[in-house]
Amino acid sequence: MEALGNHTLATEIVHQLGLIQAKKPNMSGFDNVGSPSEIQKCSNGFEFQFDSKGSLIHLKDPASQNVWADNTHPLGAFVYQTLNQTDFDFFNRNYPYSPRFQLGIGKPNISEANATSGYWDVSMQDLFKSKEGCSFIFHLQMSDPTSMSNYGAPAVIYVKYTGNVVSKQMSSIDVELQWFQKPPTRMPESIYFMFRPISNPKLSWKLHKVGQFIDPLNVILNGSQILHAVDKGVYYTDSRNQGLSIDSPDVAVVNVLTPGSHPSVIPVPLKPIKAVDGMAFNLFNNVWDVNFIFWYPFEKRDVNQKFRFKLNITPA
Repeated sequence: MEALGNHTLATEIVHQLGLIQAKKPNMSGFDNVGSPSEIQKCSNGFEFQFDSKGSLIHLKDPASQNVWADNTHPLGAFVYQTLNQTDFDFFNRNYPYSPRFQLGIGKPNISEANATSGYWDVSMQDLFKSKEGCSFIFHLQMSDPTSMSNYGAPAVIYVKYTGNVVSKQMSSIDVELQWFQKPPTRMPESIYFMFRPISNPKLSWKLHKVGQFIDPLNVILNGSQILHAVDKGVYYTDSRNQGLSIDSPDVAVVNVLTPGSHPSVIPVPLKPIKAVDGMAFNLFNNVWDVNFIFWYPFEKRDVNQKFRFKLNITPA
């Protein structure tokens, strides 16, 4: 095989994964079901319900018969965040090594740009259900167009859920998230896909990294408490690894969520955390300046992106 340059090889790999030049979902074989307020039932036993932001607020699977989501515990929430100097000042105050080592978290002169720190809402435009099988596609857009004109939020977002019965003891849900027409910006931003299932005292969170399970509550002092790179995914399971797992073949960085917290790529606190109530996959950020490009898409062909997840559910 002829050797390829680094850029060409990287581009070929991403094309094979389907991460760029994503095509909009094929709507043939789907019906527009209108309002997301009703519980949508599938013939294979799945139940889905979405809120006005496109998050799953009711999920019942046929294998475990558990309800995994409600209004305060959404699954599959698309979260767009912008940051400003107040976020970087908070990091510098709480990370004692930052001034000495110049860790590159922040943007020069960002205080002059009138940047906003906060989270921007999305709203569902359409919801589609497959005529056969158990698939749902929802179409999202940013609620405030300023997030696109002044920052870098994508213009169009689609999320597809497909419920599968693997066996009597296992259900799975394939998830595809795609965005289109993301404008480049040097303003600090971060995008997440968040899962906050209903808490279950029999289950605990684990991260699959460096080939083994890691307890996010057992990280050394001054270690990375809320940000981890996983090599397979995250698990909300019992001692037999039964429950809910989320495989993430395209997104490595996971933000561990503590009760009441919002997703964040600011790597504090340094002290071990005491509780976990969800995970947010960091699809992209331009906050980490060391060895990262300062804005994305860097090239026009990268304005569209696609990310895949798989939820595996077994009775706990």
